[in-house]
Parts: sequence; C-alpha cells; structure tokens
Amino acid sequence: MQAGGPQDATSSFTSVPLRNEDFFKLSHLIRELSGIEMNETKFSLIQSRLQKRLKALRLASFQDYINYLHQHPDSQEWQHFTNALTTNKTHFFREKEHFSDLYQICRERYLNRTIYVWSACCSTGEEVYTLAMTLEKVKQQSQKFNYRILGSDIDTNCLARASKALYDQSSLFEMSDRDIASYFRRRTIEQRSLYEVNPNLRTHTKFRQINLIDDHLRLPMQFDVIFLRNVLIYFSKSTQEKVISVLSDHLKPSGRLYIGHSENLNQIKTKLKNVGRSVYEK
Repeated sequence: MQAGGPQDATSSFTSVPLRNEDFFKLSHLIRELSGIEMNETKFSLIQSRLQKRLKALRLASFQDYINYLHQHPDSQEWQHFTNALTTNKTHFFREKEHFSDLYQICRERYLNRTIYVWSACCSTGEEVYTLAMTLEKVKQQSQKFNYRILGSDIDTNCLARASKALYDQSSLFEMSDRDIASYFRRRTIEQRSLYEVNPNLRTHTKFRQINLIDDHLRLPMQFDVIFLRNVLIYFSKSTQEKVISVLSDHLKPSGRLYIGHSENLNQIKTKLKNVGRSVYEK
C-alpha cells in the first residue's frame, strides 16, 4: 500500500496487529538507532505507540511501516519513530539527594569560577531547570560563581518542550511553594494553568539533540558534572560501557557523574570511582 501524508489519515483507520517477526525487526531498528533495548515485555508498547505512525502514513501493516523506513533513509519518519519509542518519565527534583550533593560540591570546589554541567538524556527539561535552581542558590553566595548547563536528548519532541519551559503543576510536586514562587511564573495558555521557568534561569541553559551511541560524538568541551540518570537500564552491557566511556572522556579530572538510584557501574569497565549513592568521580 502506498504511503500518503498525515493529511490523508482518516478516522476510519483501525488498529493493526503487530506480528512477532515485525516486533523483532522494530526492536532491532530502535536498538541500532539509539541503543535502547526492547525485549518481549515491550511488545504492547511498540504496537500502541507506532499505531499513530501507521495511521499518519496510511499504512496497512507494520511490515509496510518497516519497508517505508528502509525506502526513505533520509526521511523525517526516522525521527518520528525514535520519538515514539523513547521513555520520558521525569519531574522536578527527581532523586533530590543528587542535587543536595551537587550543591555541597559546588560550595567546596567551584565558588570562584564557572561550572559546566551536561544533562544527558534530559527529556522534557525538568532536570536541566532543577540543576539551574540548585546552582542559582550557589550563585547567590558568591559573585565569582557562575554556571552553564547543556541539556541533550535524542527525542526532538522532548527538546522542543524543554525549550518552551512550560510545565504542569503535577511535575512540581516535590518543590516547596517558596521555590515555585521564586523560579516560575504562572501562565494561562489555552485555558490551561501552566508554570513557566523564569528567564533568568533559562539564560544559563541550552538544548541540543545528541545521540549517545553516535560513533562520531565529540563535544568541543569537558564538563565538571554530568547527569545521566535512569537511562543505562535501557541499554545492553556493551552499550552501557560505550556510553560511560564517552561520558568519561567528556568529564574533567575530579568531575562527577550522577546516574539513577536503581543503576550502578559495578559490571562496567570504567575510569570512574564510586563516591556516593549512584555518584561517580573521575
């Protein structure tokens, strides 16, 4: 069946069953593209999330969708495919102990200079702006302290949302009313009550699409701190080692890497040493 455009989609589209053989082909494609491992437990997730793409392209089967991807190697559909299958669960001050640790480290080491931080796989930006709030409190204690934060992700939809810096109240549940008042302004957009990150914090941040398994990934600088939290669990051991090696190369001596509380580097060859709960130092 020939693919049309999104404008050709109709409400008469019915759900298409995902065959096992197509599931394995699609899981292989996302692994090769992003490093994300999707085993049989993700069968329903792949089926439900890609149904919209089949509808948008008016394709009759998942095999047609796979064929479409291969026939259009430079198509924007590859990005739609990636965006559909990435997981983006996050909120402000998630695993807040890491931000307390960062605050203390900055007071001990970095009060007299600018600190450079990379939030890898930043999703919709909550982690980036939590870092900015944490570092802003350090900045208030020293005129010589400053900070720059890079937020990156493979998902372009997430990066677009992060750049807008608009959030539902539900993602602020771990924040105090005082901090919400200090770092956000309330806005009503299309009858929705949203919270916008203050421009002052946003001037210290920038966002960029980065694929952590890109063999040619080389950023033109090193960082004092890198956050890569709750991401390694989606990678195979070999991909974990590759990603950690890349991040280590981008860490300054004594720089710190923060990973998720449910993660560790125990089985990975690395130049980093464990200095706290899911905290590593070069």
